[in-house]
Amino acid sequence: MILKSYIYLNQKIILKLTLIIKKIRLTTILQLFFLSFFTISCNNLNFEISEINGDNIKIIKSNEENQDLENLIQPYRNKIKNLSKVIGYSETSMSINDGKLESSLGNFLADILRDEVNPIFKKLHGQSIDFCILNKGGIRASINKGPITQHDLFKVMPFDNKSVIVKITGRDVINLINFINKENKSHPTSGIKISFDENKINKILIQNSDFDPKKNYFVLTSDFLQNGGDNMFFLTNPIDKYEIDLNIRDAFIKNILKKDTISGKKDKRLNRI
Repeated sequence: MILKSYIYLNQKIILKLTLIIKKIRLTTILQLFFLSFFTISCNNLNFEISEINGDNIKIIKSNEENQDLENLIQPYRNKIKNLSKVIGYSETSMSINDGKLESSLGNFLADILRDEVNPIFKKLHGQSIDFCILNKGGIRASINKGPITQHDLFKVMPFDNKSVIVKITGRDVINLINFINKENKSHPTSGIKISFDENKINKILIQNSDFDPKKNYFVLTSDFLQNGGDNMFFLTNPIDKYEIDLNIRDAFIKNILKKDTISGKKDKRLNRI
């Protein structure tokens, strides 16, 4: 008697679920899957399906309208549309991996970041940036020849790093150059030229002037590197630090929008003889 009541109760539950499924307009296949899953999961009794009834219901726009859901999604849909808009054109393909100590993409990005931040720094603090250094690991994609979208720039630099200028000693500049020499990677730079004779420093030019180890220098970088990221600890204890409320990726986008057509190349700013 208890077994019959249990079976009857489960059949009633399955019947109700069938009505609910039909009401929310799921397909016949989903009805079958859901009913079978419920039967297997809820008890160890074996049932056989003797008959399946279903209707093909055409899904049209009015079936899916839900204003609350639309209000939730709309801001994100607009952002996705903005990311797909073309912001400029590249005359060349640029990669962070097309050189050993420098790269076409690294040179391009470091140059345009310095171009964007230097006027802001000069206006706020009356000083000019001497050179810029970023990290190769922060550049995650290439720029292909042709149209460029904001989405492309998000792939190139997906991190929300901010611009920071540090005032460091000539000794720390030497530490920075020794780091570049030892790493032997194409970390993006701008405003500095270094010639290595095998593993020895041959010549250093900053803003086309000979490096002075007794002088202090203003170096543009990211907040990630200034905090010691990528083992660049020589940037963590500067004489002064100037934070610029400018996302590095946004600076890239802003600059490309102004120029419309861009290109990048290697120019032996970092060179090993």
